[in-house]
Amino acid sequence: MSIVERTIPQYQRIATELMEMVRSGEYPVGSRLPGELDLRDRYAVSRHTVREALRLLENAGYISRSKGIGTTVLRSDVPSAAETDPALEALHAFLRTLESEKVDGPNDGLTPELAAHVSVPTNLQWRRIDLRRNNAATGNLVCVSEMFVHPRFGPSLLEFDVRAQPLYEFLLERNGEILTTIECEFRTDPPMESLQKLDGYPVDHALNVVRRYFGRRNGLFLATSCTFPNGTFSCAVDFAA
Repeated sequence: MSIVERTIPQYQRIATELMEMVRSGEYPVGSRLPGELDLRDRYAVSRHTVREALRLLENAGYISRSKGIGTTVLRSDVPSAAETDPALEALHAFLRTLESEKVDGPNDGLTPELAAHVSVPTNLQWRRIDLRRNNAATGNLVCVSEMFVHPRFGPSLLEFDVRAQPLYEFLLERNGEILTTIECEFRTDPPMESLQKLDGYPVDHALNVVRRYFGRRNGLFLATSCTFPNGTFSCAVDFAA
């Protein structure tokens, strides 16, 4: 089998390295990061690349940037998604109302089609979990998911309770890993295997969301593909709150 190669953009690599320096205390809270020109020279990249890296850190709540002052470190812990963007809190509240259940999936784990779709290498024996998520109030299907766990984390899956917490949180806690990056893609080309699981729900214009989770020590440890049938639910997020 061939290995699916993936390239992490330079600005993401720089943002991850700076984030680790903040968390380790090399740049403590209240201190200032090097300026854009210094970072440009250090990493041998363009100033635009440096700005994109700093933008990621600012959006994640780690730093603030002020003209004439520079880039100040605000925190060294890991902010939650709802904390970095308060508007997401309503969406998280909705997601917590969903019921998740494991479903029987194929025994061949990471198929070549899915490997290409979620951009992970096929030379590893990824552990697979297939989920179905339903609206607790109506029983309607919200999405089906294929989740692939790095084999190093496989033994801990024996303790995983799908109803208790998200899989990535469970893997971080059980394996002493620290989350550094979540890559997310919104797609309109769900794998055929996923579409076949929608049980009669509309498959035209189905939405597919691919996520890849990276840890400090192990790199990519989880990849997921979630397919949402067309027209089965809606969620309002109040951005004025």
